[in-house]
Amino acid sequence: MLSLEDIQQRLAAYLSQQWQTPVEVQSISQIFGGASRDTYRLRVTSLLGDRGLIVRCDPPSSLIDTERALEYGAYRAIYPTDIPVPEALYLENDPVWLEQPFSIMAEIEAGISAVADLTAAQRASIGQQKWRILGRLAALDPVELGFHS
Repeated sequence: MLSLEDIQQRLAAYLSQQWQTPVEVQSISQIFGGASRDTYRLRVTSLLGDRGLIVRCDPPSSLIDTERALEYGAYRAIYPTDIPVPEALYLENDPVWLEQPFSIMAEIEAGISAVADLTAAQRASIGQQKWRILGRLAALDPVELGFHS
């Protein structure tokens, strides 16, 4: 298993290759709680600017077996709609970079992943928003989005 420092260095090299410009990973932290992927939050800088990214790596084993390409494709298909999902940037199947396949998405700025830090009113509001968003998501036509086999 790679250390955070190894992941940081390897992702800097990967993004430098993708963007054809030197990239520095300013910070990296693991986001805990997901069972299907190891997830990391990055802050990167390059000549293209400063931005946050989310990296989701396939773990050696998982409680939930989801198809990475299907998950990534869903984000790409839904992103142009009014449903708030992160922009899917890269789907990497070559394990040479992180020893596991991974995907990279743009971080949703000011997103909160620690629900325990929210007030009861904030949690209730998020719960209501969740069901509205899920309803809008269920109403989308996957074929119309270009998301079909």
